[in-house]
Amino acid sequence: ARSESEQPMSIELTLTGVNSPYLRHYMGLWSMDDAAFDHELAQIEQVNLSLHVAARNQQAEQAKELGSNSAKPRYGFDLSSDGIAVVEIAGTLMKHEASLMESTSTVMMRRTLRAMAADSSVRGVMLAIDSPGGTVSGNDELAADVVALAQVKPVTAYISGMGASAAYWIASQTSDIVASPVSDVGSIGTMAVIHDYSKKQEQSGVKIHVLKTGDFKGMGVPGTPIDQKVLDEIQRRIDAKQKVFSQAVADGRGVSLEQVKQWADGRVHVAGDALAMGLIDHVGTMDAAMERLREQVSKPRRSRIGASMSQTTTPAGSAAANTPTSQEANPSTFSATLLSSPSMADRISTIEQACPGASEKFVLAQVKVDASVETAQRAWIKEQNGVISKLEGELKASEEKHAGDIKSRDEQITTLKAEADQLKAKVNTAAANSVNQPVQQTPTGQTAASTTSDPIVTAKAEWAANKDDCQSKFADEGAYVGYAKAQSRVRTK
Repeated sequence: ARSESEQPMSIELTLTGVNSPYLRHYMGLWSMDDAAFDHELAQIEQVNLSLHVAARNQQAEQAKELGSNSAKPRYGFDLSSDGIAVVEIAGTLMKHEASLMESTSTVMMRRTLRAMAADSSVRGVMLAIDSPGGTVSGNDELAADVVALAQVKPVTAYISGMGASAAYWIASQTSDIVASPVSDVGSIGTMAVIHDYSKKQEQSGVKIHVLKTGDFKGMGVPGTPIDQKVLDEIQRRIDAKQKVFSQAVADGRGVSLEQVKQWADGRVHVAGDALAMGLIDHVGTMDAAMERLREQVSKPRRSRIGASMSQTTTPAGSAAANTPTSQEANPSTFSATLLSSPSMADRISTIEQACPGASEKFVLAQVKVDASVETAQRAWIKEQNGVISKLEGELKASEEKHAGDIKSRDEQITTLKAEADQLKAKVNTAAANSVNQPVQQTPTGQTAASTTSDPIVTAKAEWAANKDDCQSKFADEGAYVGYAKAQSRVRTK
């Protein structure tokens, strides 16, 4: 993915007076295979955009006058006799269709998926994907609609040619991904390109001034220096976008976020390698993918929970019809009724075996949406990954807290040791000075010791006044007094 809001395009946009409501969508962040992006950009550079947009607007006005825009547009789809709907997701993915390249509107595709979900004649959906990706904007919403559709009907993604970046994001939300043998899959990653033209402008004698109210307002304006502060801010945005992308893939594929981080190195992989890595589920032809989907659709469709509560109908307007169902009135009674139903017991047992350790609440929720075994397993893995992520987060927080406590304790010990060493040095210095201290003379020429009549009393007074220093050299007061008496005799002699 790259950001065209930060990479100046070498295209002269002379669009004065031309109404181009969706041009801004080209300027956001992109999640697209790099080579495909460069190729399409090269094509755009050859187009006179002013004339092109004016012609498109004229066409739109003519269509509006004919009333062709009376309903919100969506894509059509092919529906087989056995209820398999096939819809193509091809070209660049953007919120609105691009006139400059082959593209798929994520907004129109969302309407199509919702129509399929509501159409009882559609029993399964095949997304035929051949796309290098597209803009980040709108892609997360399309992915959410794919998830919603897969909750009610089997959805398979068939990649023919390329399913990269934003297109793989969409494919990863289906319950089954099949790719043709030579298809390219992956390109999970986000990037932005920003050019620093400040030196070029300086050499031309031009200095760019940006008047702004915030530190990051106007960052990346062509001709201004790109410093580390700007680069760090762009990286922050990239990391935030990638976090959403990676989490969606982890949820869709039922793998850990750490696994997706290993996949997210920006590379595309040929189908066989993608299969070995776990990016897709099968390598095969479109016909083989359709057959697999038919097998899922042909499995007996279990009745919904509400229908399984009773095999009889209740006349509208009757007292029973206005009475809350057992599910609404007493959930525990509802669960007991459901578990005792022979038609549902097998269904529950199948999901319990497929999702070992799943709670009763989880199993009943899967039965309620009539989920396939694969869908239930993915939902269970997703739930467990959530629990694991939470535990890992708590563990990391605990480790960081304890690491901080240990660091603080080590710092305290180091400080105390330093203080102890300093105190020992002071004591040793004081002791050395005390032993080597020359006898101080009083003004009368007598020694200081001789001014006191009783050397024992003087020694005890000195011990009390300098106890800490004395204890570092003498075992007790008696030892010091003995030493003082000896010194007194030496001075007297």
